[in-house]
Amino acid sequence: MRKVGPVLLVSMALTLSPGLVNVDNSKINNSWLANNSFLTQKTAAASTVTTKIKYTVKAGDSLWTIARRNSTTVEKIMKTNKLSSDRLQIGQILYLEIKTQKQTATQTKSTNQANQANQANQVEVNNTEEKNQAVELDETKTPSRGVVSDLIGELLSTAKHYTGVRYVYGGSGPKGFDCSGFTQYVFAKHGIKLPRCSYEQAKIGAEVSRSQARPGDLVFFNTQGGRRVSHVGIYVGGGNFIHANIKKGVTISTLDTGYYRERLVTIRRAIR
Repeated sequence: MRKVGPVLLVSMALTLSPGLVNVDNSKINNSWLANNSFLTQKTAAASTVTTKIKYTVKAGDSLWTIARRNSTTVEKIMKTNKLSSDRLQIGQILYLEIKTQKQTATQTKSTNQANQANQANQVEVNNTEEKNQAVELDETKTPSRGVVSDLIGELLSTAKHYTGVRYVYGGSGPKGFDCSGFTQYVFAKHGIKLPRCSYEQAKIGAEVSRSQARPGDLVFFNTQGGRRVSHVGIYVGGGNFIHANIKKGVTISTLDTGYYRERLVTIRRAIR
């Protein structure tokens, strides 16, 4: 025998076990042995990449809308930029940390235990070599907006559609609202049932702090003295909320100064 190595070993095996294996010895080569001794597996290894980008605040921006567009959270933006309030100014510079996953193709080899455990009575070998095709994986795209974000955006759009509708005591829309009638009507448009009275609405969902408020949260006030809830609105971001006001009808007011800041009782998250 001229060759010492894998081919020699196979030749010896064939000699010792005549009739058991039907092999064209001329077609056996090192490539075939390597391919059949191991299973070649392709796996995609994912790694997280954090990119910091610079963002300039534009008219109409709020922390929530910026977070929504860039697949991050209000809390992360506030922490990264050391903000103590969610109020923004046009032209203000924010830094956003955006995390994406990058996948790369890797190859690992494992012993073909299945073939060793279940040896066939006949093995037919051909010289066709399987070519491993390269796996090309692009950096994953930014995830699309979640169901919750879409719902909140649609709910706020509905609420703002009724801006200017007059205040009517006991009114539940659409031509006239009182405060709780307005919130109940808007939420019902999107399949969410709220109690009729503001103090009952204040019992639903989870309570959140002022700094954690996000658009779609319900904001409750005491406008009649004491701590009893007597008024409700919907937070729209940027320190503002939309509500049915006795004098102005459906309007947007600020939480950060004046009358409503002093009378804020609680903020509740009904959409989670």
